[in-house]
Amino acid sequence: MIFRLSEELFSPPPYLAREDGLLAFGGDLSVDRLLLAIHSVAMHKSLL
Repeated sequence: MIFRLSEELFSPPPYLAREDGLLAFGGDLSVDRLLLAIHSVAMHKSLL
C-alpha cells in the first residue's frame, strides 16, 4: 500500500511498506514530519 501524504502530519506504519521499501509520497520534509516518521519506526521496532 502506498500512501499519498498531504499537509496533515501523518506517518503510515512502516510495516505497510512495499517489498522495495516504498511507503508514501508527497508531503514535505519538515522537522515535525521527519520526527513523526522516526518515532513511528522506533515504535514499530520496539514491538518486534
